[in-house]
This record gives sequence, C-alpha cells and structure tokens, in this order.
Amino acid sequence: IDNDMADQLLRQGVATPHFVAAVLAIDVETPVFSARRAELRRFVPEKFDFKPTPDGVDPITLSHVADDDKLTLAVIQAIEESNPPLGSAAAEFSDLLKSQDARETLKAKVKAHFDRVNERLSSSDPAVRKDELRRLYRKAVGVRKALVADPVFEALDETGGQLLLPLPAD
Repeated sequence: IDNDMADQLLRQGVATPHFVAAVLAIDVETPVFSARRAELRRFVPEKFDFKPTPDGVDPITLSHVADDDKLTLAVIQAIEESNPPLGSAAAEFSDLLKSQDARETLKAKVKAHFDRVNERLSSSDPAVRKDELRRLYRKAVGVRKALVADPVFEALDETGGQLLLPLPAD
C-alpha cells in the first residue's frame, strides 16, 4: 500500500523523487513502521501547491529543482521553526531535503546496510552468521506483529495472524 501511494504521489507530481528518497533515507533499516519516520508527519502541511508531472513523463527522470518543490520548502520551513535537536529525525530530514539530491544519500545508505548484513551473513564465524539470522528473523516477526495489530491492516487478516501473516508460536 505504501509503495503504491508513493508511486502515485510521484507520478502525479505531489512528491518529488528527492522528497521520497529523503523520507526513506531516515530509517533504511526499518522500512515499515519506522518510529523515526513517523515523527516527521507533523511537519507535512495539510495543503501545498505542486507542479503536476506531465502525462507520459517518468518522474524519476526529472531533475530536482528546489525552488519548484513547494512540499520540500514547506517541510524545511516547518522543521526549522521547530528548532530540532542535532541528531534527531527532523534535523536529519531537513539536511536531506536541503541536499542537492537525496536519492544519492538513499542509495549510499541502502548499499551500506546491504553490505553490513551481507558481511554478517557471509562471516566465517558461525556465531556471527547465526546472530544475524536471529536478528533478521526477530525483525520480520516484529513487522508481522505490527501488521496484525495495526488498525488498518488487521481488517485484512481474518485469521488473526494464522494464515495471512503467520506468527511463531512463542
């Protein structure tokens, strides 16, 4: 659902690839139900102007023009007015939005995350590999539990986590 929503926002020109990449770069390791990303909702205005993407144009191919990106400008202003502490999700988000192209930062963060996980899984030490598998399994179970408990998604699973998103017995 989130992927489809992001795709629609991009295709219509409501959000730019730069903005979406900045949002995703906030918490690469938690792509679903990120508490850090959830903190950022308060900075998104209820209304803003945007330049629609022309029909037939892939929005990913468009260059980021900061002055035309009203959503990004409004969010930066809202974050600056809140004076967030250094290291906070809001401060990081502001920095990403002010950058030339957040897509490059997102690519670098995804690659770094992939490399860390791959290094642990490829370790010659069986304990390191086992610990990483355990960590990844716990993350997967945590996301499933969050989905089953989420008011929007729980209505989709009529089996209480038994079939659609099976959960471990413990």
